[in-house]
Amino acid sequence: RAVRERVGVMDLSSFAKIDVHGPDAHTLVERSIANRAPRRVGGIALAPLLNRRGTVEAEVTVARLADDRFYLVFAAFHEQKVRDLLQQSVRDGEQVSVEVVSERYGALALSGPRSRDVLRAVTQAPLGNAAFPWLTAREIDVAGSTVRALRLSYQGELGYELHAPMETMAAVYDALWQAGETHGIANCSLVSSE
Repeated sequence: RAVRERVGVMDLSSFAKIDVHGPDAHTLVERSIANRAPRRVGGIALAPLLNRRGTVEAEVTVARLADDRFYLVFAAFHEQKVRDLLQQSVRDGEQVSVEVVSERYGALALSGPRSRDVLRAVTQAPLGNAAFPWLTAREIDVAGSTVRALRLSYQGELGYELHAPMETMAAVYDALWQAGETHGIANCSLVSSE
């Protein structure tokens, strides 16, 4: 109800996260998913990750953070399989690295019709639809931390995924909670007791 009517925050830190970087990062990502890899910096694609037989191994969110850097987020139990698949798909001569960063970054989902109001209170970054449209990613500052912000939500409402260095997650959460109190913020989870 909080996400439908106000704003909710959910810890997604357990999701697996991989950085793919280097001059051939786009080539590797494009070859590995059943969708086009984002062409512009800040683009996001949702895609199945395929094995060499063309069957699905995992569903991934792919964010292009720079010309030579992609950030993949997906269910934790696929981490080793996805890492191995990507590393084994690098061809001779390609300059690309596959780095698991799951323990380096935590993640919070901030979702609901008041989520933009809450986020606006803790960052100077522009958050309107023109500046930060759906299915885009950018780095923003929240509570003194550089956060990888993804404009997407799987709850059906306005929302963001905020990926921050693990050591700053408590400060980011506290800032969001404090800003959200006037908007009726609530902690949420994937399973509800109601």
